[in-house]
Amino acid sequence: MISGGSMSSRGKTYFIYWIGLPVLLLILQSCGPDIVTDESRHIPVEGWKVQDTIGFEFGIEDSTQIYDLYISLRHTTDYAYRNLFLFVDTYFPAGKHTRDTLEFVLAGQDGSWIGKGFSKIKYNRFLIRKGMTFPETGTYRFVFQHAMRVEDLPGLRNLGVRITESDRPMRPTDTK
Repeated sequence: MISGGSMSSRGKTYFIYWIGLPVLLLILQSCGPDIVTDESRHIPVEGWKVQDTIGFEFGIEDSTQIYDLYISLRHTTDYAYRNLFLFVDTYFPAGKHTRDTLEFVLAGQDGSWIGKGFSKIKYNRFLIRKGMTFPETGTYRFVFQHAMRVEDLPGLRNLGVRITESDRPMRPTDTK
């Protein structure tokens, strides 16, 4: 005989932890953008030497898919500059190579840090390109080198690349 009684407190807890929580996590995970890559590289505490490069490799399976490209940066409040200039070399699957220069503004005119973080560490995620495509399928490689006109660049902690599938194409009024 089946009883119409309510679930015990222990039964509710079991349900929430072993059934409800995993289902909720799956739902939340499916709500976000599809991530192609989200990697970060550590920069030595003594500083980023001008001759050192930081590289990232990722695969593109669909050359018609639209993507968003982000660069993330962690630095300390001991970083001596308001901005950061980087050279980025892009290596395409078929062998083509391009070089670009990027500028990241890390502090306002008054010297206050832009980004998240309440302690000595600040974090920024910069949208570099919204609604871009990669013209070839295969493995791409980004290689970064600092372009700050100094040999050693202390105060930087991590550099990261995040590529997600985009929700909209780039408009003609968008830059880069």
